[in-house]
Amino acid sequence: MWFSPWRRILRGRSGDAKPSGLRAGTKFVEEDTGVEYTYDPVMKDWKKRTAPYSALVAKDGSTVWAEDASGKTIASGESGVDDASVIQSALDVGGKIVISKGNFICDDTILIPTNTILCGFGKSTVITYTGNDALFRIENGNYCEIADILCKSEGAGTCIKIGAATYNSQIRNVRIENFYDGVVLDGSDQKGWQIDLYDVKVYDCEDEGIVVKYYDAINLVNCYAINCGKNGLLLDHTHDILILSGNYERCEEYDLHIFASDDIVLDGVIRFYDDTKTRTGIYIYASNNIRIRGILAWNYDVAIKIASGITTPTHSITITQSKLINNNYAIYKIKNDADLSDVYIHDNDFTSSSVYTLGYSKFRNNKNYITENSGTATFSGDGTTTDFEIGAHGLVTTDPSKIAVKVTPASSDAIAASPCVGYVDPADNTKIRVKFSSAPASGSENVKIVWYAEVVS
Repeated sequence: MWFSPWRRILRGRSGDAKPSGLRAGTKFVEEDTGVEYTYDPVMKDWKKRTAPYSALVAKDGSTVWAEDASGKTIASGESGVDDASVIQSALDVGGKIVISKGNFICDDTILIPTNTILCGFGKSTVITYTGNDALFRIENGNYCEIADILCKSEGAGTCIKIGAATYNSQIRNVRIENFYDGVVLDGSDQKGWQIDLYDVKVYDCEDEGIVVKYYDAINLVNCYAINCGKNGLLLDHTHDILILSGNYERCEEYDLHIFASDDIVLDGVIRFYDDTKTRTGIYIYASNNIRIRGILAWNYDVAIKIASGITTPTHSITITQSKLINNNYAIYKIKNDADLSDVYIHDNDFTSSSVYTLGYSKFRNNKNYITENSGTATFSGDGTTTDFEIGAHGLVTTDPSKIAVKVTPASSDAIAASPCVGYVDPADNTKIRVKFSSAPASGSENVKIVWYAEVVS
């Protein structure tokens, strides 16, 4: 126990004895539970502040117990044996349930009822799961919340599973380590929506990090999925997903897998990383209306892979203002039997990365991947020559069938000799030329043109 003389605050644990004979207004705060008492010198007693919760779960030595806001015991049991059942008894009260600082061991699934908040003290509240199903489950719930808890396992079970028809719920500031799956939202039986994940950080799961399946209107803000055995984040048949900031890296299959999903937005500083340069970071398959802005993806074999399905098209993909650097391929785009169209990729950094595309994509203003170029050129006419070399076009491809050249005459002698056409030099595909319909007049640097070249497919 220690005392702050300036603020007249005593701090200790829930089992500490409280002194008497103190000044009015002196407070005692139980640091393991957050419960606050104020000393009354008239009554020579401590008055418990109205608890900021419906029920509290705590443990002391060999005992784990739950009490309501008035201090009345709801349930108790042997620490490390009955932790799950005591927590469940507290949750059945409803409202806000606080788990105190400490290490809890649960071998059974804890069900989160509707209109219930379960929260701890961040990394100071540790729950180790020894079962094989799910540590926390929400089913047909509304306005549920899990917050401020560190959850651990040894490769078994799912940490948080949200099943059918759950709405308007939140997972916040939860760290998950070494489960089989981290967080699974599965609305296969009946869709749910409006689930928010804030600061949910998943590490070293055997299979999936975070799964969103048949759920709509999901926000993932500053979430992590690192070193998982399959996908970091899997979006499967989902709609209206917003991903803001976060970190997804070193997962065996894909760090982000978007499968048969629509209306997905990635925005902000979202980091994707592979330490082997052999994997794919983001895989977009049979999905539509995907917007990616401001991400960082580096050291992959393929940073972003885009593919249409066998029967389901992929279209309306925008990737902008992102750094896709030091990859074998920044973008790898393939078309299967279904249509793949409306892919717009602009204002990105492709430093030390290549691009592979099949089918039409519109690339514009990407660093280290020049798809459009322009300039001026000046020649000296001799009265007989109609064809002049402009010079290198500087584009990413030298395939003449994929390059369009536009030339505009800019001097009087060039205008007089026009119309003129620009084309890729057949003798050297890295260069472009201009041909006038008639020979420009003789003169010194009297023929000036403006040229523009772009990759068209």
